Amino acid sequence: MDISDAVRTLSVLFLGWEEGDCRAALDATGDGTVGVPDAVATLAYLFTGGKPPAAPWPACGSSDGDPLPCSRTCE
Repeated sequence: MDISDAVRTLSVLFLGWEEGDCRAALDATGDGTVGVPDAVATLAYLFTGGKPPAAPWPACGSSDGDPLPCSRTCE
């Protein structure tokens, strides 16, 4: 995880980028939606010691009950 993850979330929301094959990975807050708070949570984790992102992080491919789809398996 790095700053590009927050940039991707914001780009999906505001620039119309494709979500990719693991939308759940964009849901850093684990609330079942993708929004600005997810990018903020990612940045807080990276730079201010905020809490770790919700599942499927760090194991993409396992959504652990998140209502957003995650079909990708990461290595």
